[in-house]
Amino acid sequence: MLAHGTFSYDGIDLNAQMMRTQSVRSRPQMDTSGRAKSYTVHEITVRLVLTGRPTDRTVLDWRQRLTTPGKAFRYKDKGFGPLELDIRGDQDVMFGPIPRELSFDPMGESPAGGTACILMWAVSVAVVESGFANLRAGGGAGFDGLELNFSASYDIDDAGYTTRHLTVMLKTAGRRFGDGRQLEDSADVYREILAPPQVEGFRRLWGPWGVNQAKTELTGEVIDEEMGLLYPPPGFCRVEASHDVRSNVMGLSQWVGSIQASYEVIKGAPPSADPLAHFFGVVVKDRVAEIARQIGEKSKSIVPIGMELSEPEIYGRRKARLGFTFTFNQDLNKILGSTGLWRPVPGSNWKDWAASMEAGPANPRGYANMVLRPGDDLIYDPTGTGRTPPIFRSGGSAVPRTPAISPVVGQVTSSPRWTEPLLRTIPGIGPTPADSWVMYESWVWVEVDAGTIPVRPLPVAKPKFDLQELARLNPFDPRDQPRLQQIWDALGPRLPIVAPPRGGPRDPRAGGRIENPNADQQRVRPTMYVYLRGRALRHGFPVPVPSLRDFGGSVPILACRLDRGEGYGQGIVWNTGVNVLYGAQWNIRYHVPDPPNGFIAPLPPNPLLNPA
Repeated sequence: MLAHGTFSYDGIDLNAQMMRTQSVRSRPQMDTSGRAKSYTVHEITVRLVLTGRPTDRTVLDWRQRLTTPGKAFRYKDKGFGPLELDIRGDQDVMFGPIPRELSFDPMGESPAGGTACILMWAVSVAVVESGFANLRAGGGAGFDGLELNFSASYDIDDAGYTTRHLTVMLKTAGRRFGDGRQLEDSADVYREILAPPQVEGFRRLWGPWGVNQAKTELTGEVIDEEMGLLYPPPGFCRVEASHDVRSNVMGLSQWVGSIQASYEVIKGAPPSADPLAHFFGVVVKDRVAEIARQIGEKSKSIVPIGMELSEPEIYGRRKARLGFTFTFNQDLNKILGSTGLWRPVPGSNWKDWAASMEAGPANPRGYANMVLRPGDDLIYDPTGTGRTPPIFRSGGSAVPRTPAISPVVGQVTSSPRWTEPLLRTIPGIGPTPADSWVMYESWVWVEVDAGTIPVRPLPVAKPKFDLQELARLNPFDPRDQPRLQQIWDALGPRLPIVAPPRGGPRDPRAGGRIENPNADQQRVRPTMYVYLRGRALRHGFPVPVPSLRDFGGSVPILACRLDRGEGYGQGIVWNTGVNVLYGAQWNIRYHVPDPPNGFIAPLPPNPLLNPA
């Protein structure tokens, strides 16, 4: 059999033997979408006749070499077209060539002497015959791309906001390098290719990234979540804020406003990403200024009464939770236009916020910038020559971590950059006497001594003798004295003797006892006492002593009893060094010398309604 062309594997000149190509089968490999051919797998099966004296040593050498993948392969001038694969030139794209089968059929002695055998050998090669698409990674390096596909799904909530999920996949050629154990490329190096541009008005999130064991396939999920009408300031991945206005416990003329917000700072954020500065210098300042503008002359009634500073995670992420509470006065019929609610936050801009996210949260590698590079993997072949222990690397970070001492709020502790703008928000900061009241309670309690005393006689029972008999008895007659002693013994405990009135009510259940009705007697002129009771809180000004000037047309007279705790008391209940909150309580007793008929409860003095 004449040998034509070239056929060799791992340096073995198979064409020198009595070789015959049994079959060549080619299978196109479609990508996962089924739309394009990624590469072609050629499977070649040959028949060889091996002779020698003897053939054992040759067969053993060939058996080891013809079953080792990834060696140099030559097959040309056989009427099929050239197939020449080598790690120094064109390479198999699936770490091949891959030997598939080696069979041995002994023939015994050959006619020329020695022994002979027939070898059947099958090998497959995966090649891209039309050339690779030169895709570009973030670093500008080209790579042999076999496949780049994605699928999309959309979630729309009941408010019409959309969340888009992109499942992306990239497949690269599997090539050997160096001694055949190193990888020429890694799919994870080209993760940036799978990151589409951000969509305005959407938040870029990332699902898990995955690299297969061969390092030839990269899969991941790109999530774009539609945001609301306002966007966080640059340097913050998430900001949640709320603003509520409620009536004070004293009624519908004084109101309490509360603004709350929580901030999460991105990793590696600059000092300008300051939660305190943004919360107090932007959000609170804008909303309080709007309330001051809307309530006009009553703007001086705006008084800060509370503040919250919280660090939710000391050992976790950089977060801050902040709050500000204040009070102000406004009429009920005007309050709906004076709350400062539903206002856009100044400086809200998606492009500015998205630009600050590009280096970290919106980057497919985040701030850690972990990359599984080709040198992080080594093909471990326990049957190959020159074996070394397997190694394992996972792709470390190329960017240093943010220092642990990085502050959450920058230099805010040494700068008044948020307190001064906040104070300037309130025109003429500091309440006036008319707008200084935080709380005022006052009521009137009336007590009347009518001078009425009920007369309650002692109950008596019917005597067990006849009064006429008692009249006939002579106490000086010894014959009548025993009977008189009996009557005395019976009536002694019931003295004084009171004859029941005729026709008086009788209670047969009381053994014949007669219940005398009570009689009410007004022995003195009625006396009326009025108590003025209450409490108050006031910003910056002492609470004046209230007084009751008129009661039903009569002028009350002060009649406090010191031994009963009646009177007036005042003190300081809160002092910041700038603002002072005064508190007072009173229980003042008055005597009304000329009381009116019946109970009259006039309105007590109320400085909230009557500032004078």
